[in-house]
Amino acid sequence: MRRRLIVISVAVGAIVGALLLGLLYTPPGHSVVASLIGSFSGGKVKIAGLSGNLPGNLHADSLEIADADGVWLRAEDLSLDW
Repeated sequence: MRRRLIVISVAVGAIVGALLLGLLYTPPGHSVVASLIGSFSGGKVKIAGLSGNLPGNLHADSLEIADADGVWLRAEDLSLDW
């Protein structure tokens, strides 16, 4: 019985993980990633218009990096293809 519970738990976890990973390839998923980057950086990195396939072929309409003195890097129409 315990083994069956473990197998079911692992299967459910794998399914949920696959669904979350699949979400990254959708526009709402891209918005979540851009928002998380902003949150994890303390608001110092802002990405708008993120699209493409994560992580190998990304495009961003704009990227801003700031510090206490303000924005020190602003870039538009960025692409990363690796």
